[in-house]
Amino acid sequence: MSYHRYITDALVLGSEPSGEASRRVVLFTRSCGLVSAHAQGLRSCRSRLRLHLATLTLSRVSLVRGREMWRLVGALTYADREEVYRAMSSGASAVIARLAAILRRLVSQDAPDETLFERVAETVRFVAREDLRDDELSLVEIIGVSRILFLLGYLDALRPGAESARQSGWNRAALPALASARSTLVGAINEALTASHL
Repeated sequence: MSYHRYITDALVLGSEPSGEASRRVVLFTRSCGLVSAHAQGLRSCRSRLRLHLATLTLSRVSLVRGREMWRLVGALTYADREEVYRAMSSGASAVIARLAAILRRLVSQDAPDETLFERVAETVRFVAREDLRDDELSLVEIIGVSRILFLLGYLDALRPGAESARQSGWNRAALPALASARSTLVGAINEALTASHL
């Protein structure tokens, strides 16, 4: 019996040991949604996959859906992204980690949402490439979370001051203008997370 192979971009949200040499990798993918996939032999020193599946990186993965679980059969980190992730500040890594935690908490398994994936990916790329100050990182995190919540239906972006939740793309020069909406967005985010009961 042959299985369909899904080749898609993915954000690696985390992983945990599974058996002696394998790992269960949690991925937020463009075409399959949130997926927990078994990666055979990933913990082995000879594994070619492990270099491309570092937590909080964007990679191109190859998945096969079995009867009981997803299997990760290939991965590739784009050459230009490898250098970016190595040079990323700890503050930038922390922002991406908190966005990943929100995704794991709120996104349903196997429910693809290409628009949500693209908003998250562009936020990760922006945070990873730009050398942002702490106040800028904080603002990007707030706006990034508000965009996730808006696309998942938890946040009302028509609320005054929350318009940035509907927008896409990032521009460092526009961040100071968005700073005035910080407290409104934080209030809206807190209300949305409370209302989600998750």
